Formats: sequence, C-alpha cells, structure tokens
Amino acid sequence: MAPAATRAALALLALLAAPPALAASVTLSRCTWRNDLVCDASPGFVIRSLSNFSGDPSEDPLMVSVLQVAAMEAACNVYDTDADCVAADACVWNAAKSPACAVDSTLLSQRDVFRSGCPGSLMESYVRCGAAISKAACSDAGPNCAWFDELEERAEKDGGAARRPAAAARSPVAAAGGVSQRRLQQKLLGAVPSTVPRACMPRQLYALEKRGDSAGVQRVLKQIANQDPAVWGDCAGADALRAMTKICLSFSSPGTCKSIGPLCRWNELARACLTTGAGQAAYVLGANSTDVSEQAQRCAQATGLAACSSMGSVTVDPKLFVTVQRGDFGSATNGARRAGAAAAAVAVAAGAAAALAVLL
Repeated sequence: MAPAATRAALALLALLAAPPALAASVTLSRCTWRNDLVCDASPGFVIRSLSNFSGDPSEDPLMVSVLQVAAMEAACNVYDTDADCVAADACVWNAAKSPACAVDSTLLSQRDVFRSGCPGSLMESYVRCGAAISKAACSDAGPNCAWFDELEERAEKDGGAARRPAAAARSPVAAAGGVSQRRLQQKLLGAVPSTVPRACMPRQLYALEKRGDSAGVQRVLKQIANQDPAVWGDCAGADALRAMTKICLSFSSPGTCKSIGPLCRWNELARACLTTGAGQAAYVLGANSTDVSEQAQRCAQATGLAACSSMGSVTVDPKLFVTVQRGDFGSATNGARRAGAAAAAVAVAAGAAAALAVLL
C-alpha cells in the first residue's frame, strides 16, 4: 500500500485531473506570504515560469522535487471557497491567510525535501513520525516510530497515578512538536511553551527519552536545528539547504541580510542572518530561471501579508499542476509556452499594456 502522503497527493491529482469548477486558466497571486514571515514568489508563478526554463528540469532530481511541491501548493491555491478547498482532501482552509486554501502542512512537510531531510535519515523519520497525533496513527507511521507518553512513563516509574509534569520537565521532543526549522529553533530557545507531553518519534529518540537522557535528546534536536549530516543525511536537498544556510550566515548585519531576501531574514534574538524557509525554489531554479529568482526578490520587498497579496497576479493553466506532479516536464513546458503565446496574442490585440505586465 502506498504511504499516506502519496495517497493524499494522488487524491489531490485525481481531483485536479478533471476539475469541473475550473476554467482553462486560473489567476493566482505572483507572491505568497511564507511562514507568517516573508513574501516569496508564489507556487503558481513558479509553475507558470516553466515556459521560460533554459534547461530540462527532469535532469535534476532536486529541481523535480521543488517543482512538484510547488505544483501541489498551487493546485490548492486555486480554490477560493472553504467548501471547494476542503473537498480537495489534501487542502486546508484558513481565511486569515492569503491564499486561504493551502496544502495540508503535514502532507507538505513529508514531500518537501527541505523539511524532511534525505530518505532513510533520522530527520525523515522525525518528520514522518511527528505527523502522527495519536498512538494508533504512530503505529501506522512505520516500524521506526514509537509513541512516547510522558504521563504514562512517569506513572510507570512512580508506580502511581500520573500527574501533569511541569513545563520545564517535559520531553524536549514532545515539546518541539512541529517540524519547521523556525519553530524548532523557537522551541529550543524557549519562546514557544509546550502543553503536550506526548509525541510520536523515531525509536532512536524514544530510547533516549525512555532512559531519561535529556542531554542526548537535546543534542539530537540541536543536530536537527543545525542541519547536521549525521541527522539530515547527505543528498542534493540537504546539501542545498546547508548551502542556503551558509549564504545567510555570511551576512552580518540587518541591512546586508535584507538584500538576500526572501531566502534570509535578520533575527534580532539570535543577532544573525537566518534562513526563512522561503526563497528555496528561487535558489534551486536559479540556474534555469531568472524569472523566479527576480520575482522572489521583488516579492521580498513587501513587509506584510496585505502588501504581499497586492503585488499582482499571473494566469496559469491548471493542467500544468497535474503534468508537473506526474513528472511530465516536456508536456508541462510545451503547454506553458503555448499558453503564454496565446495569452500574449490576446493582450497585444487588445492593446492591454497592463495585461502584458503580468505575462512571463
């Protein structure tokens, strides 16, 4: 049986294969507000830019991964009502965000190489196991996952009824909870207190928790935060992530850090230029598409959600989301070129200078 993440992705593709509510093209924002932190080139813009790629994306596995994640995101972004969004199964609705319909973060984290590490790595297990929110779900997550319940563990050791542990004594892994690097760093710095002393985790971490080795747990969590190859593994995605982090850390002031947005952002607490979890598509696709990197830099000038959402739109053929997910980049690239040429002809015929401004 296919993994849950794969099944959900295939379900999303099935819904998009013949979307009755969608026209031959959809209009999406050029920019998207990432991680409640920074404005980045939108997934729709990334997919639309395939028509201008200078090389074949299928020749680079990392590029394929980045584009397929973008296609997943853009496929959800097209829905503009709660009902349609939720009906897509792999999408979730949040009216406070823009776009309001987005890929379920659990599914996305397991497909995004920059969040999940290399196949077979401890980080990959950490993300996959951490997505399980119950003991039963943890069992289904795979043999390398184990359910740790601090209340039960404490009751077993004390031989009595479990009491809710004090915040300072809680499991660091249970406290970490989420899998995004920014959130993990905040947890390690104590900025986001935890209230859940239970978690599904890799057996390596479970063994440390079981014997109360808090120093060992903290060491592994710091390795995760620092993208240590011993935990993240060695593959193109992890290598690129470490390279991005190195780029950000090379900027030593708020002003110089801002120049590399949206990839980096100055963190006043750490007094360092850190990666934002955005701008990764622009970094990976840079050699094949200056459009994406330049648009990402333009988007990064927006300092809030409203400004980010108002930076123009782009027209995309939604069938591209399906072909990219299937890895058919020849059809995706050719289709994008045809769509771009047709749209340009209409715009020129109508003398619509404003429309020309959003064509790639």
